[in-house]
Amino acid sequence: MLGRVSSLDWLISIGLLPLSFALTAPIAAAIGARATLAGAAAIGGAITLGALFLPGMRGVEGASGEAQADGLAVSAASASA
Repeated sequence: MLGRVSSLDWLISIGLLPLSFALTAPIAAAIGARATLAGAAAIGGAITLGALFLPGMRGVEGASGEAQADGLAVSAASASA
């Protein structure tokens, strides 16, 4: 599953790269390079922070970690018995 997610991430990132290049130059020319970089950082941070508020986003890793820990505990208990 991780491979599929990673490949989709790469596909979207590389696919949108030309759009990013096309938008960045005019914006930098209009408001300046420093303001463009600050704006990009603010947008990226807001999107990342916003993703944390999606239902179940923070619970996904904890749920699989608990299942793996339980599985390890069971196999360790059966190995020592």
